[in-house]
Amino acid sequence: INHVVIDSQLSSTIRSLSSFVGADGFNASRDIVDYLVEAGHSRIATIQVFPESCSTSERIQGIREQLFRHGISTPAGYDTRIEQDMPLPQQGRQQLRELMSLPEPPTAVICSHDVLAFNVIDELRKMKLCVPEDVSVVGFDGSELGDYLQPKLTSVAQPVSKMADAIINQLYDMIDGRCGNRSQIF
Repeated sequence: INHVVIDSQLSSTIRSLSSFVGADGFNASRDIVDYLVEAGHSRIATIQVFPESCSTSERIQGIREQLFRHGISTPAGYDTRIEQDMPLPQQGRQQLRELMSLPEPPTAVICSHDVLAFNVIDELRKMKLCVPEDVSVVGFDGSELGDYLQPKLTSVAQPVSKMADAIINQLYDMIDGRCGNRSQIF
């Protein structure tokens, strides 16, 4: 069956057995860290969901590598995970409260997706903290909903139109017998 795995490779095994089109979360995460460090942040935490997915693990690896390059250590409790099967509207809220109760709470939080970032911003506001003045929040996906927040959500946009074109072209090439499995990362 001709197929292309889109956006998140579930494992490195699937990567080798399937065509893939996705975004470069590793380097995007490194850019996020650079952006936050340039803005003066040195206490940068993460809240992640689905840590076993390749896209999330690549993002976290990029964050960790770039923090290391900047000489920034990650204190205990700064890398948080949503382990249980939690409804989307609740994701990240408890993790944020735990982060903000640390002796040195983070000044920036990187979230593994935009809806999680929206929840974090909402929870920060409930705690009477301002975004980005008190805590900066960054998400992934470039959701249009982020444009309606005030201030707008800082988010890594997925190159959706480039990815869609690549997917269609790969499928046509497979149907016509012009190519086997290949990966394209934007």
